[in-house]
Amino acid sequence: MHPYLDHMPPSVLIKLLWSSSSCVRKLDTYGWHGLPGASLVNALNGSGAPETSLRKLDLQGCRDLAPKDLTWLVDHSPHLRWVSLKGLADVGSYLWNSLKQLNALEYLDVSHCKMSSFSLSSHVDTPHTTKITHFLAAGLGSTPEMSLLAEIMPNLQVLDLSHCPTLKDQDMLNFVYPPSIDWEPIWNRQEVTGRHRNRVGKDIAFLTEEESGQAGLIACTNFVPRRVTRLKKLVLSECTGLTDQTCRYLAHAMPQLEVFEMAHADGNPGIRSTGLAAMLSTCPKIRKVDLEGAVEIDDEVLSALTPRETNIKDEVGSCLEVLSLGFADDVSMDAMLQLVRRCPRLKQLDVDVSGPS
Repeated sequence: MHPYLDHMPPSVLIKLLWSSSSCVRKLDTYGWHGLPGASLVNALNGSGAPETSLRKLDLQGCRDLAPKDLTWLVDHSPHLRWVSLKGLADVGSYLWNSLKQLNALEYLDVSHCKMSSFSLSSHVDTPHTTKITHFLAAGLGSTPEMSLLAEIMPNLQVLDLSHCPTLKDQDMLNFVYPPSIDWEPIWNRQEVTGRHRNRVGKDIAFLTEEESGQAGLIACTNFVPRRVTRLKKLVLSECTGLTDQTCRYLAHAMPQLEVFEMAHADGNPGIRSTGLAAMLSTCPKIRKVDLEGAVEIDDEVLSALTPRETNIKDEVGSCLEVLSLGFADDVSMDAMLQLVRRCPRLKQLDVDVSGPS
């Protein structure tokens, strides 16, 4: 419906909703800047039913919605599975108290929302586990509490934190470092090799100092517990506060990862090959890697993505389809040729070794 919104007065939508609100499963008002929130709420409430039938709600760009109207929509739509609030002007942490009650919610986009802070804990006494698999939070002015994010959203498959300048390496470590209640029972059974699933279904691995990129945290040992996530796509592009230490922390924590983007970091000298190679070498299903603008990387990254032999299933690089480096002056032609020859699914290779003009 949204292609026609520029030519349709809000009153038309309101009339339509008045007569059909009980049947509406999908409401897409993308880009309708002048949508009156109070009228929208009244129309959806026109049937007198205690709740709406909405499954999908796309309000991105509707900047005139008041907080109370937005909260009403969420509170009275318990069947929502897909919600986009992208670009809304008045979204605060108060909304999480409503969103966390949506037991069916799988997709949540709060990218570029104007908020002073995004706190998951201000209304949470005990972490409430959700079914969210897609969380898009690009361009937020503040960083969510990453440890709590991992606890609340254990089923995450897609995480987009791009354009978040406040995001730091420590935040990403918090995302993959599990609380002691999750790993101590396993450790007490002296099971320190391989991957383990604890009593509540969370995957935990114990890494060495070298594997984890941090000093041993368990007394008298050099082992570090690590949360094993279900992430398939991670976007950290234009996060200028990150270095490749983030990648060291993420190594062994994303075995299902297919897409990794850490591009347009303004030539961040802190993004180097060592951490990237350590992480990518533990992602056998990786299909796309975008490191455009990471000027300090070299052959070590390509080597990590190059299978030792062709046609070996589940080896890193065997699924690689797209690799974008850009301005990587230290990448050699030999390394690129090896990659091209041994990656059977490679479709696109973008490497500019001429340097930025």
